[in-house]
Amino acid sequence: MKRSRRVMDGSSLRLMDGLDHITLGENEATDFSMKALALKDLKSIKAELGVSSVSYGLQRSISNAVERNLNTTAMDLFEACREGDLAVMRSLLEEDVNDLDRLSEGGLSALHYAARNDHGQVIQLLIDHGADPNVTGSLENKRLSPLHFASWFNAPVAVDTLIDNKGNVESSSAFGQKPLHYAVARASVELVKTLLTKGKADPNGQDNQHFSPLHLATQRGRLDIIKMLFTHGANLRAQNDEGETAVHVAAREGRDEVLRHLLQRASMTGISCKDLVNGENYEAKSCLQLAVNGGHVQAAMICIEYGADVRPVTKRNIPLHVASSIGDLTMVKFLLSQNYVHVDEEDSEGMTPILRASLAVTWKSLNSLSIREHQSARHQTPQLLPL
Repeated sequence: MKRSRRVMDGSSLRLMDGLDHITLGENEATDFSMKALALKDLKSIKAELGVSSVSYGLQRSISNAVERNLNTTAMDLFEACREGDLAVMRSLLEEDVNDLDRLSEGGLSALHYAARNDHGQVIQLLIDHGADPNVTGSLENKRLSPLHFASWFNAPVAVDTLIDNKGNVESSSAFGQKPLHYAVARASVELVKTLLTKGKADPNGQDNQHFSPLHLATQRGRLDIIKMLFTHGANLRAQNDEGETAVHVAAREGRDEVLRHLLQRASMTGISCKDLVNGENYEAKSCLQLAVNGGHVQAAMICIEYGADVRPVTKRNIPLHVASSIGDLTMVKFLLSQNYVHVDEEDSEGMTPILRASLAVTWKSLNSLSIREHQSARHQTPQLLPL
């Protein structure tokens, strides 16, 4: 079964996407200010005049207003958390909101809304009143914690407050992603640092497809985050479920600066650079072959500099043959400039680079001809069909 391309075509981010426009559900956007006003009016009347001094009719009217709104207290709490209104929050909490971990129609708790908007004081108030700092949301069945939300929405105060209150930095989403994955995906250096230093997050935590934070940071080309991950013990040899290390990712994406840094890091820590660049993924492609596939000449040069085999022993996916088959003239010229390449060498299927190039041109011509014929046929006068 063919594996779906993960981070490289954006599917990794799709696991995290859909969070940017979190709002209250249609039925949750109640007029919480009126509710708060009713609560405050009742309290102020009791304080200033005393319950016995308030006419029965006025008492009844205010009581009815409060009673009607009590059914929407949780909804009002969601909006108060989103807005960061501590005064309203305290009023609502004094009215004894029992289930602070209740989820909104959108599948989020009060803490999720507060975390999303970086309201540290609101988070602390909720937790002080019994809210679970690790409550799991049901938004799109992603099973996200408040710390996931704070990490995704780049909310440093929220992250700090949640960690202070035993927020689990290793909590996993439905896809196995930790808050650190989210912070790295957002390229938030501050949050990555907080999660690693204060939260003691595992720099090698892998999701369901075995992608580590290092894989994500490499795909983004974030050398600053990569260095931070290495400082905290990131494993350069870690492989995802496609059998790829971060070096494979850098080569395929053409992240030249990152690729060189990763290989320099390997050299300094006693890891064989030659083994890294020649190691094949589960599709039998080395780092050099991935760079060639992507048309990344500079990345290919770096791979060769660190020991990449231009003529692999298996003769499968030979770089020159691959470049010829995709018609990458610049890459072909570069590979031919290497003394180890022979223009008449056959690959595992008995094909030379010239045959590969010719076959590619033939297929391209046939496809073009087929398209032209199809377009021509569409513009011909159709034959009349019997009624």
